[in-house]
Amino acid sequence: MIKLTEITQDIYNALKRVNGLSVYPIVATEGTRYPYCVFERNSVLPHSTKDGIHSFDVTFNITVVSSTYFEGLKLADEVIETLFKIGGNYTPQLQGCTEEYINEGYLQTLTFSF
Repeated sequence: MIKLTEITQDIYNALKRVNGLSVYPIVATEGTRYPYCVFERNSVLPHSTKDGIHSFDVTFNITVVSSTYFEGLKLADEVIETLFKIGGNYTPQLQGCTEEYINEGYLQTLTFSF
C-alpha cells in the first residue's frame, strides 16, 4: 500500500528538480521571490475491504507563482513533465488546471490525482 508520507515526499522531491523553482508545502514564507510553487493535498479517499484499507486515491494541487504569465506557463509545463516521470507505485493524472492573477503574481494551479 502507498503511504501518504511516501507519495508526498516523492512529489516534493520531484518538484525540487524543476530548475529555478522554490518549493513549499501548503504555504510559501512571507517575502518569497518569484518563481515558486506551493503544493497541498486536497483530498484523500481510502479504498478498503473487510481486511482494512488497501489503497488511497490522493489529489494534490500544485500552484506555480511567477512574475510573468509566460514564465508561469513554462514552469507549469515543466512541473507536468517532471511529475509524469515520478515513477514509484503510482501514476499521476492531470485532472485540470486554472490560472489567475493575484498580488502581482501569475498563478497556474495544476490538479493531479495519484
